Amino acid sequence: MEGLTALGIQAGSDVQFQLDTDGARLVVDSERVANEIMRPRGAGELALGTDEILALSRR
Repeated sequence: MEGLTALGIQAGSDVQFQLDTDGARLVVDSERVANEIMRPRGAGELALGTDEILALSRR
């Protein structure tokens, strides 16, 4: 159950598995993955330039 929780799978989740001789693989909905990746885009409020980013890494 710990692995399912880490993957965000809970009771009522719509999931599919593909069975083969090595075990089972979780079949991922590519549209959902794309939405999850795009969700945080633009969430940052700071507009840092290269010099500012490098200065932060040198602290």
